Amino acid sequence: ADEAFWLAQRLGMAAVFGAAAGDLHGNLLLSRYRVEGAGHRFAERSSGALPRGAVEGVVATERGPLVVLGTHLDPRADAQAVRAGQVAELMRAVEARAPVLLMGDFNAEASSPELRPILDAGFVDGPASFGVTEKTWPSSAPARRIDHVFVGPGLRVVSAQVRESDASDHLPVVVRVRLV
Repeated sequence: ADEAFWLAQRLGMAAVFGAAAGDLHGNLLLSRYRVEGAGHRFAERSSGALPRGAVEGVVATERGPLVVLGTHLDPRADAQAVRAGQVAELMRAVEARAPVLLMGDFNAEASSPELRPILDAGFVDGPASFGVTEKTWPSSAPARRIDHVFVGPGLRVVSAQVRESDASDHLPVVVRVRLV
């Protein structure tokens, strides 16, 4: 079954799927607004690991277009250099574009060296800017905060929270933003 299509239909939402490994593994962007986009496979990857990537969409909000990227970076503990390369690819994708929302499972803390270029590019850690710093992984006994929503210039965080859930091995991070 095409789970992305099924979920979009069931929720009455627009969807963009970005395949990372074949057509069965990747990132999904759902939006209540019209969205156009595509997937991107990272060139950087650890040997033996599943390919990783990002889904990119331009969401047509009532206040104007919003560029949204959802990603899942390399999970290996020793893959800091690979994640740094993946972040560099993301930064090239958003260069000279605004406003941008960058979110996903980064498999690294927001303050880690491999994620530093995101903050250096003017993004803020959305939940932390709202005082939300709860750990997100693993959901059964959260020990690390590796799931992030980075908010670019032109956006303001309205609310943020980490919710309890057993739907995944990660806790959901919910951030409401407003175009300014």
